[in-house]
Amino acid sequence: LISDQLLPFPKGHVMSKLERGVDALHVLVRQYVAESQTSICIAMRSTNEQDQQVESDYFMNLFGHRVELFERYNAPWSTYRAMESSSIVIALNSTCAFEAFGWGNKVLFCNLSGDDFFQTPLPDICSMNQNEYTVFKNKLDSLRELNMNDYKELTKVQAQYIMKYDPEKPAHIKIREKILLHCKLSN
Repeated sequence: LISDQLLPFPKGHVMSKLERGVDALHVLVRQYVAESQTSICIAMRSTNEQDQQVESDYFMNLFGHRVELFERYNAPWSTYRAMESSSIVIALNSTCAFEAFGWGNKVLFCNLSGDDFFQTPLPDICSMNQNEYTVFKNKLDSLRELNMNDYKELTKVQAQYIMKYDPEKPAHIKIREKILLHCKLSN
């Protein structure tokens, strides 16, 4: 789960729909984790020690011993480590989740905010917008059971559209090569 844990917003605030969606997602994830006896790793959002403690307490109270928290404060690249170690990345709306999708990871985007702004242009298997546990459970169970090669085949067009990821030549390598080439040309 990629944390979208936010500070509370006043009713009517532009972000209050997102907050309600995040809360609804946490309820669904908690029920799924409890029923399926699975564990969950959470890429935390907080960037300072005090907020991280509040966020950590929240998730520990919500999931108990079934949670592994990937702290962001003083832990570079923790969100990427969390996504790499997960069988499925779950988020309401996260650029990191889009990156994981582009890599070919299994992702489930759950727009429970009621706001079409957070809808994703992804295959049905990777997205939902109903705050119904049976829909959520069925999506996760289908993703868990789906062979990785079949998943990649079902999602390859959208994954390439969102992010042209090449595992043989990741973005940082391409950028480095361009910089070195430019330096050579400048000499």
